[in-house]
Order: sequence, then structure tokens, then C-alpha cells
Amino acid sequence: MTTEKTPTFDHEDSNKTGAWETFEKHVTATMEEFCLKKQAMVKTIEGCSHFPELQGQTALWAFVSHKKQVLLSSYPITLDGTERWHTETNMQRNLYWAAVQQKLYSILDNNFGEYEKGIFEKFNPSLNINASDMAALGEAVAEKSVIPEDEGGDHLVQDARWPYGTYAFLTIKEIYKGQKSVHVFTLMSEYELLRKKIKSMEFSEWTKQVKSKKHELDKAKAGQDPEYLDCMGLLLDMSAHTAWKEWAQTDATKSDTTIGYYTVDQLFHRAMQINDMRKAGRQQVKLAEAQAAEAMLDAGAHIGGGRREEAKHKLECTKCKKTFYSIYKNHKFCD
Repeated sequence: MTTEKTPTFDHEDSNKTGAWETFEKHVTATMEEFCLKKQAMVKTIEGCSHFPELQGQTALWAFVSHKKQVLLSSYPITLDGTERWHTETNMQRNLYWAAVQQKLYSILDNNFGEYEKGIFEKFNPSLNINASDMAALGEAVAEKSVIPEDEGGDHLVQDARWPYGTYAFLTIKEIYKGQKSVHVFTLMSEYELLRKKIKSMEFSEWTKQVKSKKHELDKAKAGQDPEYLDCMGLLLDMSAHTAWKEWAQTDATKSDTTIGYYTVDQLFHRAMQINDMRKAGRQQVKLAEAQAAEAMLDAGAHIGGGRREEAKHKLECTKCKKTFYSIYKNHKFCD
């Protein structure tokens, strides 16, 4: 039998996405084992289990939104009570549901309670009490928060239970799952900047900081896809140029990218699209300037010092005070 170990998130790992992926796998395995044990502890009814049986995916419902939970065959949905055995089964399922939510919440609280206090206040299990019990205690019914995906729909009509542990998990996952590019790109930028400070820093301090930053960067790079790291390097190079700085930094730190987004081919494809758009924009500006110049000429402006298409400077004639265009910025008179 597998020995259950408490999942631990490595907060020292600068690659938060990698740390989250490792943690999530451990949590999933732990919850699967926990669910199977909980179900095995309940006596069957007339030889049948009170719970949906789906080997290997027993705990799957605990990691998706409530709207999706009610659609899964592994979810311990409450029955309509039309059969005699429904009462017993519903009681067992409710106890099981509560145990799973509490277990998941406890694991998360142990790992993130000090770091994400707002989340654990928002999805506090003490709020998971029905209106009648609150009234009996003389307490006001607190409004229970839901994640955006669960707003609206009839899932609460199907099942009014509040999955606070699931909500805490999904909210924390949203924060940590997309931090890979932010950390790697930022560390690469910081490392490059630090290397250039050799002239402005005391040498021993410079070597100390460079070694420390390199260690941090190497740790963040560990296990990353080489293609992804190539993209981060190219984006870092691009960010050194004023025209591409903002775009490169934004592209490198996206948190909602799809698989295959960070490949060299895809990166250059995106950059070329931006480059083509910029070219088209500059051509539009030139066309607008030419049209404006044409309009001025039609209104009586003069051309001075050069062919009409070469005259780029809009000036005022010192003699006649009319507007004219010249290839020379300091030209004083129209022709």
C-alpha cells in the first residue's frame, strides 16, 4: 500500500511554474489515495458502493470548477430520494464530499496559508454552513465567493454545496501556473544588467552578486525546454533595442500562453507580423503627409529650393509671408 506523504510546495524555487507542476502532481496522487481510502471505509449497501466507481480518476472532480464537477461521473452528486436507499447513500456522499474538500483545503493552507492569506479568507470553510443553521445560531448568512467560471448557470440548482477547497486550489493554480516566463526572462535581464556593472561596482561585491544571480538563473532554467530558453534569449536581445523593447518584454512575460507558443518559428512569426504592421503604419503616415502637402500647395503655398517631391520642410517666406516647402530647413524665401 502506498504511504501517503504530505505534498510540499517549494517556495525557494524561482521557477514557480515548475514548482507548481511538481506540487500539483503530488496533490493529485495524494487526493486520489485519500478518496479511495475514504470510500473503502464505508460499508456497501446490498453489495453496492455508495459512490461512483471510476478507478484512477476518483478525485478528479476535486480539481475542476463546480460547473464541471456536476458533469463528471466520479462526482458524489446527491440523489433525488426516490429510492429507499438514497437517504443512506446521500448521507455517505455528503460526508465524503466534506472530507475531500477539507483535506484539499488543509493541504493548500499548510503550503500557501502564509503567502496567500486573502484566498484562504475568501474561501474559508467556516462559511460553509447552510442558512437554517446560521439562523439557529443567530448569525447572518455570509455570501460565499465563487470563481468567475462558476458565475451563472444552473449547476447550483443541481448541487448547492460550496466547494471551498476546490476554489482555493483553482485560484492558487491560476496565480502560480503562469510564472515560468516571468521569472526566467526577468532573471536573464537582471543577470545581463549585473554583468555590465563591473566598472561601477567594487570588484569583490560584483563577483559575489554575479555568482548569486547566475545560481538563481540556472535554477530557474533547470528542466526547461531548450526551445523556450532560446526564445527567452532572443526576446532579451530584442528588448535591448528601443523599437522592440516594450513588445519583447510583454511577449516574454505572458501568463496565458498555449503549448508551442514559445518556439523560435512562432516567435519570429509574431515579430514579423508586428514589423509588417509598423511598416504599413509608416507608409500611411507618409501618405498622409504627402496629401497634406498637396492640399497646402493647392491652397496657394509655394515650393522652394528643389523638386516638389523632395521638399519636406514647411516654412514661411520672409518676404511674402506665404507658406512654402523646401528641401532646406533654413531656406528663407520661396521661389
